[in-house]
Amino acid sequence: MLDKVTHVLLCVAAVLVLGFQVYPHFHKVVQPRTKIQTVVGQTLHNTGLKLTTDRNLVLLISSSCMYCLASVPFYQSLSERKQPADLNVQVIFREGKRVSPTFLKDSKINLPVTENIDFTALKVQATPTILLLDRNGKVINSWVGLLSPENKIKFIHEVYGE
Repeated sequence: MLDKVTHVLLCVAAVLVLGFQVYPHFHKVVQPRTKIQTVVGQTLHNTGLKLTTDRNLVLLISSSCMYCLASVPFYQSLSERKQPADLNVQVIFREGKRVSPTFLKDSKINLPVTENIDFTALKVQATPTILLLDRNGKVINSWVGLLSPENKIKFIHEVYGE
C-alpha cells in the first residue's frame, strides 16, 4: 500500500516539475506595456502643426500599424461627421506623404493631412495616437491605441459634445 502511495506522489511531483518546465514554452507571458502617451497639460513646442483653433484634433497613424488599420471604421465615422467650426482636424502619417493620399483614399477617410511633421516633436512613440491640443500646443487630452467601444463613446462626447 505504501508503495502505491509513494508511486502516486512521485508521479504527481514529476508532472508538476515537468509542467513548470514546459508551461513557459507554450504560454506566452505578456509583459505589461508601459503607458506611452503625451502628457495631458504639457505644451508641445515647434511641432509644425497648424493649430488654428482652440481645439485641434490630431490623428497620428501609420499604414503598417495593425491597430491603425483596425481603427479605420472609427476614422471613417469621424470623417463623415459634421466638424464643429471650433475644431481643426488633421491627420499625420508616420510614413509621411508617400503613403497618406493612397491610404486615405483607399480607406474612404476624408480628413486633411498635415505633411512633414516629426513624431518626436509631438512626443508620440506609438500609433494610433489622437491628440486634442489648444492653439498654443497644450495637450487637452490624448488617446493611445485601439479605442474600446466605451472609450470611443467618451471620445465622441468629449470632442463633439454628443
